[in-house]
Amino acid sequence: MRLLPRIPAAVRRRRPADAAVETLSSFDPPGGFDGFHEFTALPDGDGSVLRHLIAMRVHGKARLTWPLLYRPLHDALLEDLLDRAEENLTGEVARPARWSLPVRLLRGLRSR
Repeated sequence: MRLLPRIPAAVRRRRPADAAVETLSSFDPPGGFDGFHEFTALPDGDGSVLRHLIAMRVHGKARLTWPLLYRPLHDALLEDLLDRAEENLTGEVARPARWSLPVRLLRGLRSR
């Protein structure tokens, strides 16, 4: 019995043709989510800034699935991603992110 949706099947990558800066990933949202989600690398002096942006409105069952399922998993994934970026840039992670209890429970349900 599947308790959580298969998130990767609902996410498709796309690259905007008119991107003024390098867009690392941009995603088409699943049903119930109107908007976009992207990572962009922006020049900043001698380095770069990694920007994450979600601009969306939710409707239908996504009004429940976003705050209860997707958002906690999304936020944990972002924290893991930023830890890996920090490790690749500095060789270590000063303060590794820890998954919250809801995230651990959701991931446990997801693996069943």
